[in-house]
Amino acid sequence: MAKRRVIKWTIGIIAALVVLCVGGIAYVLSTLDLNQFKADIETNVQNATGRKLNLAGDVELKIGFSPALTVESVSFANAEWGSQPNLASIDRLEVQVAVLPLLRGAVKIKRLILIKPEILIETNKDGKSNLDFGDSEKTAASSESSPKEATEPSSGQTGSGLNIDVEEFVLQDARLTYKDGQSGSSQELALSLVKASLDSANKLTLSVSGAYNGQPFEVNGETGGLEDAMNPKADWPLNITAKAGGAVVTVKGAIQDLNGPAGIALDFNAEGKSLADLNAVSGASLPDLGKYALSGKLADAGSKSYKITALKGQLGESDISGEAALDMSGKRPNIVLSLTSKALDLRPFLPDKSQEVEKPKSKPAAEPKKKSDRVLPNDPLPTDLLLLADAKGDIKVETVQLQDFALTDIWLDFALKNGTLDVSSLKAAGGEGTLDMTLKAAAKGNSLDLAGKAVLDQLDIGGLLGFLGVTDAFKGNLDMDLEFAGKGASVRDIMGGLDGFLSISVKDGQLQNKYLDLLGGDMATGFLRMINPVAEKKDYTKVNCLIARLNVVKGEAQTKVMVMDTEYMSVVGDGTIDFETERLNMSLDPMPKKGVLSGVNIDVSFSMSELAQPFALGGTLASPKLVLDHTKAVLTLGKGVGGALLFGPAGAAAALLSTGQSDENPCESAAKAAEQGTKYQGEESEKGAAEKAADSVVNEIKGVGKGLKNLFSQ
Repeated sequence: MAKRRVIKWTIGIIAALVVLCVGGIAYVLSTLDLNQFKADIETNVQNATGRKLNLAGDVELKIGFSPALTVESVSFANAEWGSQPNLASIDRLEVQVAVLPLLRGAVKIKRLILIKPEILIETNKDGKSNLDFGDSEKTAASSESSPKEATEPSSGQTGSGLNIDVEEFVLQDARLTYKDGQSGSSQELALSLVKASLDSANKLTLSVSGAYNGQPFEVNGETGGLEDAMNPKADWPLNITAKAGGAVVTVKGAIQDLNGPAGIALDFNAEGKSLADLNAVSGASLPDLGKYALSGKLADAGSKSYKITALKGQLGESDISGEAALDMSGKRPNIVLSLTSKALDLRPFLPDKSQEVEKPKSKPAAEPKKKSDRVLPNDPLPTDLLLLADAKGDIKVETVQLQDFALTDIWLDFALKNGTLDVSSLKAAGGEGTLDMTLKAAAKGNSLDLAGKAVLDQLDIGGLLGFLGVTDAFKGNLDMDLEFAGKGASVRDIMGGLDGFLSISVKDGQLQNKYLDLLGGDMATGFLRMINPVAEKKDYTKVNCLIARLNVVKGEAQTKVMVMDTEYMSVVGDGTIDFETERLNMSLDPMPKKGVLSGVNIDVSFSMSELAQPFALGGTLASPKLVLDHTKAVLTLGKGVGGALLFGPAGAAAALLSTGQSDENPCESAAKAAEQGTKYQGEESEKGAAEKAADSVVNEIKGVGKGLKNLFSQ
């Protein structure tokens, strides 16, 4: 009994001493005026940063099992050149901490309240930030302890640091502003109220309301607590909904390791009525394309590797689905895509076809802006973009809707590896036509090695021109065979050394004459006269065929075939295009057909001579010039005059039209030459026919002379 009594008294005395000590400490702290330390704190901060800290309000400490520290009216000075006096200020700061958890090395903040904090981050015209404290960083560095002292924990601490939890956080009337002194732009985030509270099950409830650049937003939901967030073996749940600019975004799931991050299993969904509603929030200029939505499942697929499955997207009449993967563990990011779409509607992005092309009334005397003398750009190609990432993928689209035309059954298979893009297959169909294309582009320093092939079979030209909003400019189907290879640091470099060929064929087409005015005055007039000399009587020109084959060697395109045959005229072209200098050196020889001036009340002999005049297309791609070829014109005119002297208008027409009859079917022979890659022989045939016509005229002259001789000899 005596022993028990001794133990009882001992415990009581110890407990009393503890109570007295705690009470004494509490009494001392409660009588301690912390305001007496404000001057020292302000001085130390100014010495460390070079800026003034002003503790204008009271600093108060409330003692209890959950002591609370309150600080009021605090401001921190801005840089001297700043637009406002203070970089940061706060009306009231309150921190309440639980005492008992401190005994086991944990910090449990029961309440953290910030009232009206304001922060301004800005730069001046030289790009200097107000967060640059100058020599203060050197002062801070010199006052640091040695590396050993800095890295080793002090007595009583562990290398893992303190365990900190916040039960309740309140932020009211906060504002964060950023100003760019060089561009003059500014951004502002205003938070009217932020509330976060942690319950006994370690679940954090979050509520945020505010505005970004004056546009309201709100965030609500639940997450795991800070303790779970710092534990790489515990799932950190997440269920958040955000609303802004008419959009609603939800994210739900869990992340096991936030530091990795790893163990990601999240479902996401975003939807809204119109992208245009986001303009005020994003600062962009997004079009109104109707309802939009995007959803999928995000997960990690290994270290620094992530994958999105069940991906579904909608934008107006367009849709997309599939999956995507991103691997960040290698030298460069690696992206893998597998996407499908039932429909992609590109009509909102194309020119409005209702805007008719108007004929230019007159050219201004002086252009307000000097026209460039080159068409091919010389800007450096962004070859470094091919080195930003590796990628591969396949994309299938059932329908791509243009203006009045649709591409169907599109298939794209591509790979990007070590700066080389390989489009192994690009296929599409349009109406009754098809497209089959391959492309390879390899970055070699600042240069790009480019090679490709493309085959078009009966593709609707009107549909392709829909990209320009002029779907009625030409009606007809296009066959094209293209091969090219070149290299260079710009488009001009590549074209200047290009090798390959281009072969095109259009049959049974129809050209709207009004669109020829887009070529400009003299060019339009000359070209229209060549293909349709009576165009004023019709709005269109019927094109029996347009066939061309250009072989390109070291940047020079050499004409093998160039024939355009209409119901009135046949035009044969020949010459070269130098892509390095962009010089044109082409001849265009029109050949009028019989009946071309039927019903037209003009002088036949000289009109026919005018129609058969050859043209030279010179100048450059930027400033082409279509002029009369005087050398050939003299021969043509002589032919017509000779025929007229002997037989009148009929003789002139016969002499001039003889060239047009040299090839009864120019389309067929031109197509054959283009397919074989041989020189079109129409011009040589024309020369033969001209010689026959000249012989015929000479024979007639001889006959007339013989008749006159016989007459006068009698």
